[in-house]
Amino acid sequence: MFERFAPEMKMVLDEALTCAAEVAARNTAPGHLLFALATVGDQTAGRPLLCAGITTTTLRLLLSSANESAGQIVPNTSPPLSRGSNDALNLAVRVAEELHQPEVRPGHLLLALLRLDAETVSEAIESCNTDRSGLSAAVLSQLSTSK
Repeated sequence: MFERFAPEMKMVLDEALTCAAEVAARNTAPGHLLFALATVGDQTAGRPLLCAGITTTTLRLLLSSANESAGQIVPNTSPPLSRGSNDALNLAVRVAEELHQPEVRPGHLLLALLRLDAETVSEAIESCNTDRSGLSAAVLSQLSTSK
């Protein structure tokens, strides 16, 4: 699966793992992937998130409150990917295939997260009064115009 990932996707994964470790999360959850998408700032995902008002500040607050209720692990360890994150990464590969695109880009992962409707992702969309279908359309537009 990872061999099809564009360099930006590898940056997203690294950032998600770092974020999860910084907040001492039990695992790297879909919310950490969403945070990483906003942080890395790729035009296929970062730009649509920013235009939708979903910022790293908002996501950091949501992740902090989610982590408090889920329990913590020892800081500075690399938390494994959660089942939800694995599902999102696998779905991102399928989304790229559906769109007949050879590389998996951050936008494909964002579309996968929107489809899977993970808790932190839904909370971010609701807290920013973002239209899910409008965000999906913006991502698809970016994916169709980017290399």
